[in-house]
Amino acid sequence: MPERWRRASRREVKPGGNTIVRLDLLGLVDLDSTFEESDLLEELASDYFHVAIRRRGFHVASADADLSELPERFVIGRFARILRDQLGAVQGDGERQDVEDALKLGVALLQGKDVIA
Repeated sequence: MPERWRRASRREVKPGGNTIVRLDLLGLVDLDSTFEESDLLEELASDYFHVAIRRRGFHVASADADLSELPERFVIGRFARILRDQLGAVQGDGERQDVEDALKLGVALLQGKDVIA
């Protein structure tokens, strides 16, 4: 596995013509990250018989990011956009508070923070 992709690995996977690699992509990603799964798969494809992503679990690493800057390619960005849109359509104060609370709680959880509701 190329050094630039190796962060933490339980074992070394040696390149070979009949080796199948299943990856777990987990961890924190900065908002300005340029990481692309397709680049990783492309780089590994020539060394292994089959390369697949088995599991993904990204959290955005930012303390208090501006919600409008959260990228749509992450679940947190889509979540924030949908709830911001819902906030714009809210009629009553009680409903507005519920949507605001859901937005704050959801973003905190998706950032990997421990939250007690």
